[in-house]
Order: sequence, then C-alpha cells, then structure tokens
Amino acid sequence: MLRLISERTIAERAHAKLKASFQRGAARTTQTLSTPGGQIPDASVLVRRDLDLWAHFGSKPDRRGLLLCWFGVGEPTWQPSIEINIPVRRTLYCYGQLAVDADGNTYVLHKGGLGGGKFTVAPGPFGDLIEGFEREPIEDEKQQREFYVLGRVDRSARLLQQISEFVHEARRIRELRRNERRFAIELKRVGGAIRKGKAIGGQEYKDEKVGRGSYTVEREVQFDRIHGRVQRALAGELSKRRLKYGNRRQKHGLGPDLYVKDPSGRTTHLFEIKVGQDSQTTFTALGQLLVYSADENPPPACTLVTRGLPRSPQFQKAIAKQSIQVLRYSFDGRRISFQDLDSIL
Repeated sequence: MLRLISERTIAERAHAKLKASFQRGAARTTQTLSTPGGQIPDASVLVRRDLDLWAHFGSKPDRRGLLLCWFGVGEPTWQPSIEINIPVRRTLYCYGQLAVDADGNTYVLHKGGLGGGKFTVAPGPFGDLIEGFEREPIEDEKQQREFYVLGRVDRSARLLQQISEFVHEARRIRELRRNERRFAIELKRVGGAIRKGKAIGGQEYKDEKVGRGSYTVEREVQFDRIHGRVQRALAGELSKRRLKYGNRRQKHGLGPDLYVKDPSGRTTHLFEIKVGQDSQTTFTALGQLLVYSADENPPPACTLVTRGLPRSPQFQKAIAKQSIQVLRYSFDGRRISFQDLDSIL
C-alpha cells in the first residue's frame, strides 16, 4: 500500500520532474491567472497540444507551502480547471499530495474536489460524478485516507496521460457545476443530492471494476477481476429484493465489500467476498467480518461469500461459534449464481 509523505526534498524533486516532463514539446506563452487570493499577471504557461492541456508551475513554494501545479484544457484561460499542487510540508488542506511505495517510488495523488472560489465542488459529489477514476486507500500514519492515484513520477508519459484524463474530467464537472439545474439532476442520478443549496455526495454503492486489467512491474501482469463480478452480481440480487445496500467505507476507514441497512440506517448485514478457498484467505475473511461488525450495535449478521471452505473442520466450528453465515457462489465463466441467498437474508 502507498504511504502519504510530506518531505520538502522529495516534493521539490517531484515538482521539478513533473514540470520537466510537461515542458518537453510544449509551447510557451503568458497568461494572467486569477485565484481567490489574487491575480498572477503574465504567468508563464506551457501548452501541450498532444495532451490538450496547458499548465502553470510555480517557481518556488507559495506562502502556504505549496508548489503550484495548475492545469487547464485547451487554450490557456484565466482560471485553471483544477489545481494539483504539491505541498512541501504536511498539510491536509492541500488536495494534491505525494505518496511512496515500499520501494521508494513517488506517486502524485489528488483528493478530488474543485476549489477556486466559484463553481466549487466538494470531494464527495466530485467522487460521485467523476468517471474512469476510483479513490484508493493510502496509509497516513496510523490511519487510512482515500485519494486518486494519478501515477508514478518517474513514469512521465503514463503520469501525464493520467493527469490529462483527470483534468478533462475535472473540467467536465466544473462546466456541469455552472448550471445549477443540470448539476442537481446529474448528481441525483448518481446518488448524491442538493441539501440547503449544498451539494452532498451520497452514493452508498459504487460498482467495482470488472473485466481484465493490467499493472506493470518488470513485466506486464494480466488478471481477471472476479471479485468485482461477484460483488456486482450480489449487489444486483440485493437490488431485486429492494434492499438498501452499499459499500462505502466505515467511519474508521474500513471497507466492507457490501452491507445492507434497514430504513432507520442501521447496518443489518455485512458481506465479505473471497475468490480464493484456501486457509489464509478464509482466516482473513473471518477476521475482517469480526472487525467490521465490532462497532455496530446491535451487531449485524455477518456473511462470508465464497466458492468453498478449507477442508479442516475447525473452520466450520469457528464459523458456527462466531455465528457467521456462509453464502456459496459459483462462476461458470459468464454468470455468477448464489446458493440459498434468501435464507441468508
């Protein structure tokens, strides 16, 4: 898992690399930029036609301790579409952040949300509206926070492509925000709401990705997101039964695969989905269910969703002792089916 950092040397190095990679093949111009804190007259702006982006990079940290990275779409204008600033000291005020992995590689993150004083969008509704990006848990001392991971600093081509796609989505959401009626309709469609004139992110359930994907280590590794298929199939079954379900993280950052709530908002069922049937996977699932349910009063029904259990009878005894239910599923390569779901519910 990535770990949040706030070290000036790493921040300055990442900022310099990002600027250097962006300015390769970029045209240069000047543009007066405006922020709630004032104007930047004749700011230096880089324009990348191939990315359909322009950018302004600050030369040194501002009074807030931020290295400016402002991005816009198309031709430069007075207002950036989004800021992905890099802090040189710890501050969660800044939506842009840096993280490192276990090997010391540096990544650019963004919390989500649009500032700028006008047509702002909070991180909650921004997360409901954005397409093609999902927040990921990032370690921050003894807790976890969620950010969009835009890419590794030393993989400039991939990072810039991800930034371009993220900025285009930010511009789309900003333009949507300019029309209150359209914004409210679209936000409601994806599960959010407008309450007392304020946009509220309210999406309880958001599909996991399914299908094949890849990630790169020293070679490309392909994988199939069976977990996401099972989660979507189970969510569909819960929807057919008109149950209120979701998979949002709990207040302490823990994330059940699925849960069911009653009309009063109390969690009544927790589901932990596992693809593997081995002992270690099952150990993990039982522990997760016990932890997820620990802060709920009264305790919800806990269900392990699995294709099968390990052979040892001790697992059956432990499951019975902890009153954990088992929901078995099968997957024929096309369709997920569940056994006796109604008896679980």
